[in-house]
Amino acid sequence: MLSEELLEQAIYASVASKFIGRDEDSMIRVMPDLKRRPGDTIQYALEKKLLGAGVLGFDRLKGKEEQIQYLPDQFSINALAHAVNIVGEMTQQRVPWPMRKRARARLASWLKERMDVALLNQLGGNTNAGLGVTGVSAGDLRYTGMNAPVAIDGLTSAVAGGSGHWLAPPAITAESGLTSAGTANANVYSLYLINRAVTRAETLTFPIKPVIYDGEPYYVNFLHPFSINDLKSLTGEGTWDFIQSQILAGGKIASNPLFTGAIGMYNRTIIHKDAHVPFGDTTQIGAPQGTALGTAANGTTSVARNILCGAQAGVMAFGRKTEWPDQVKWVEVADDYMRELGVACEVVFGLKTSVFTDVGAAAAAYFASIVISVWANTP
Repeated sequence: MLSEELLEQAIYASVASKFIGRDEDSMIRVMPDLKRRPGDTIQYALEKKLLGAGVLGFDRLKGKEEQIQYLPDQFSINALAHAVNIVGEMTQQRVPWPMRKRARARLASWLKERMDVALLNQLGGNTNAGLGVTGVSAGDLRYTGMNAPVAIDGLTSAVAGGSGHWLAPPAITAESGLTSAGTANANVYSLYLINRAVTRAETLTFPIKPVIYDGEPYYVNFLHPFSINDLKSLTGEGTWDFIQSQILAGGKIASNPLFTGAIGMYNRTIIHKDAHVPFGDTTQIGAPQGTALGTAANGTTSVARNILCGAQAGVMAFGRKTEWPDQVKWVEVADDYMRELGVACEVVFGLKTSVFTDVGAAAAAYFASIVISVWANTP
């Protein structure tokens, strides 16, 4: 029972749970192979869209068929575990339920945060994940869903405003150029950047398919709280007040998990606030443990990598006969003559940003997400 309660508090409450599903319309697609063990690699394929011209009239179709092309990728699963030790009197007459509840609450909070951190470090291409954590090296897999994040295609292109699956304010060619100087609010998050991201998603060589819920298409946009504050602070026609006038809609809000916790919707894009969006250097507030970009090394600091996602932006799998959403392994051990209680939880899983390498391409490209780097003003 404690295993189920831990799952309820941790996994169901995580940002990831709102977007996970088995079909290709889900933002995070769960692969159904549940027989894998820690350390195993899971192969999967993304389908390339059809590009053939077709035939006219009664022209012969035989021999002109187009083969479905698959874009292969892979990721690994492994075990992530943590434990707490509670010291206190335990006897047969005094069952340690309060201690167990405290342990469950702490471990649930830890697991929930770690799931969120892993997801957003992956989607945000944070190759420095874990930087600044004592005893942890940059890129530690415990903070990235058991898989190394893939660098964002376009991040080093030096094209003004970004290219590929990376966007930035119009004059910016690298994250190091993001500062608070210059034209007021030129480098912060705005509706203009949402519009650009959606347009980019729709017009890429491989357009990003929206997440489908109840027959309706949506993109999902994760913003750091500082970017939310910047968005709300912009004034004038077509700013935050305009977002508030949008319909969160048609009586579907209560039953739609995509909207749960959302702060609004604009241009068919559901906006979610999450403090685990990769941000800043290791010393700044607003950079929870394991999420800092370490941007001071790139000549700037307060950078937030906000993320726009479509269907199959990421993939996820569980192992050892666990299934989403199912169970987390829970172990209790009494020690020191029943004066201490050790409690541990473990989940075997892996997650990764979906990427593909097209024929003739030099490097992998993101499949269904766009990273939008901006300056995020600290309060």
